[in-house]
Parts: sequence; structure tokens; C-alpha cells
Amino acid sequence: MTAARDTVVTTKKDRRVSIWVSDASGANVKEVAPAVQSSGPIDNVTWAANRLLFTNTTAGHRTVLSVDQDGGTAQEVATRAMWPATTSDGRTMVFVSNDPVRRGLWKIQDGGRPVQVFDGETGWPNVTRDDRSVVFTSPNRDTQSLWRISLDGGTPTLLANRFAGSPMLSPDGKEVAFRSIDDKGLPGLAICNLPDCSSLRFLPRQPAGGGARLQWTPDGTGFLYVAGRPENLWIESLDGKPPRQITHFTDDRQIADAA
Repeated sequence: MTAARDTVVTTKKDRRVSIWVSDASGANVKEVAPAVQSSGPIDNVTWAANRLLFTNTTAGHRTVLSVDQDGGTAQEVATRAMWPATTSDGRTMVFVSNDPVRRGLWKIQDGGRPVQVFDGETGWPNVTRDDRSVVFTSPNRDTQSLWRISLDGGTPTLLANRFAGSPMLSPDGKEVAFRSIDDKGLPGLAICNLPDCSSLRFLPRQPAGGGARLQWTPDGTGFLYVAGRPENLWIESLDGKPPRQITHFTDDRQIADAA
């Protein structure tokens, strides 16, 4: 502030996110959506059939946009929305609403009107491979736990009464992995069998990772994660082999999410 106290200097962080697509080996990288205003500290990208859904900020609100995998003009799918997930055909999108008048878990089918699935605090929704249920996180008393609910709504079922973060379903839909705390109080990656989260176990070594959530590899043999400086995508196999680097970016940009 100046001595006259009529002028003040401050700083502003302007976070912008662009969407990139590569082949399975991490090569042939191309930008399909130019940098847009970020939706906040967490940004997401996910597949909706052959299109991509991603979050940004429009008119000061979190928004989910859709863009073709080859690029083009992005289209708005839902406003005041975050954490998009879709059914296998991409026709139904499930999302978490941060609209004060419509909190909770919602769905949109074929671009129609939003329909509420669950009225409560939710995060990280995943649609099951049979397109009939949603696995998500929500508080159980004072613990953020793992739940499942029908895509048509109803009463949710508690799957794991322990801390659960960033859950993700395996490609065959038979397992769910999530960040948690083991019985010794140490952070780790838990895996259990669906539909009831039976046979809960922890990986002997937790995959590394930055702010982005882990993702199963398409063949279900490992996990994709962000690590390193500069940040890049890596794969860690469940068989204990050394991690394998996928992308080879050399600049200082961060990877917010990957699918």
C-alpha cells in the first residue's frame, strides 16, 4: 500500500487448463481444447464414448464442457457442475452439483434436464460397468466413506466405512480402488471387490502421484498417475515391475487429470 493509502498492489493467480490427447504410448500428443479458465483447485477430464468431458469456469461458475477427441468447438453440458462421469455409451452423465439450490449427485441423459440421484455431500462419482449404479464418496458421520447408489436414485449402500478418496473402478467393473488409510494408520491404495467391497486389501506400495487421481490402465494390470518434475504420466504395474514413463513433457506445466 502506498504511503497515501490510496493505492494497493496485490497478486492474482490465473489458472488455465487445456485438453490434450495422445495415443496409448503417450506419443502423437495434440491439443484438442485450448486453454480455458480453470474450475478451481481440481480439474477433471473423462471420456464420454468418443468425446471428452472436462471442467472449466464460465461466468464465475464451474462448468462441464464436451469436445470431440479430434478437437473443435467445446459445448456446455452442465453448469455449476464438477466431477463428471458417464455411462458406457456416453449418453448419461453423472456429476456433482455445487449449485446452492441443488446440491448432491445429479444426472443428465441425452442433453435433457438434470435429475437428482442423491441429495447429500458427494465426490468422485463412478458409473458401474453395467450402467446401473454409481460408486461415490460421501461422509458417514465424521468419515468420508465409500458408497453405492442406483443410477435411478434411492437409498445408498455403504461399501467401506473407512476413509475413501478418489475411487476408480477397474476396467472389468469387478473391483474398485481408492486412497485410504490402512490398519496401521498409514496412507495407501485400497482395492476391494464389487458389489459389496469384499476382500479389502492394500497394495504393498502405494503408487506415487501428484494432484491428479490415479486411473486403472485399460487392461487392468496397473495404474496411471502423475509424477515428477516436470510432471508426466507414468504407469505402475500390479506385478511389482518398475514404474514406466508414458509422456515426456519438458516444460513446467502441471497435469491436472488424465483418462
